[in-house]
Amino acid sequence: DSSIKNYRIYPNSITSFNQKGDEFYRLDGVEIKNDVQNILADATVHLTNGLIDCIEIWNKIGFYPKSELLQYEIYQNWKLKNRKRIIRK
Repeated sequence: DSSIKNYRIYPNSITSFNQKGDEFYRLDGVEIKNDVQNILADATVHLTNGLIDCIEIWNKIGFYPKSELLQYEIYQNWKLKNRKRIIRK
């Protein structure tokens, strides 16, 4: 879909290089929580050319879910006054 280019972001965060030598950006400080399924995970979002390339998720407690999470809370852990939160119930 060519309209995806409208959503590119170029964060001023950590710049890294992949194996090909192309620049990519990494956003971390995201936490995913689901008490019912015993999930408290850190997430890192990798952007290539301003688009999400992959998301790494590490569950800090318990096991990884066997299916997609339908209910969760996502927290922003960056150093800001108002910590943002998204809840899907």
